[in-house]
Amino acid sequence: NSVTSIGSSAFSNCSSLSHVIFGENSQLTAIGEYAFRYCLNLESVYIPNTVTEIGEAAFSEDPVITTITTSATAQVPAIENTNAFDASVKTNATVWVVGNSYDDVLAYKANAKWNEFANIHLYGAVAQIEEVEYLFYIGYLLNSNRCNIG
Repeated sequence: NSVTSIGSSAFSNCSSLSHVIFGENSQLTAIGEYAFRYCLNLESVYIPNTVTEIGEAAFSEDPVITTITTSATAQVPAIENTNAFDASVKTNATVWVVGNSYDDVLAYKANAKWNEFANIHLYGAVAQIEEVEYLFYIGYLLNSNRCNIG
């Protein structure tokens, strides 16, 4: 619990690593550049709420990441460069935001780097209801602004 940063290339090329999970009382604030690069079997990453910075290419060349879970809702972690995660991960992985409301998800979607991820969702059963309500509301707004010309 006393680790505050993961240095450059600390776990690079660690092919046996499949999951990265930090404890609830983690003091981690920074994940360094290339920290988990070339971890070819890395499937899931948990980013604690204390993380404020993710370095360049920190999770690059990790082709099988399918799940990124983050509880960082007080401050969306800054991603130094668009290549912190591979393009295929941004397209295929799901980012789960452990938060209090769909507004936490919107904060990630509003962030210039995090909005590159195609699948960002609020974590939990209540979250699914809130997300559906939000999408319904957006649909309502779109439908109420239609003009029928005929």
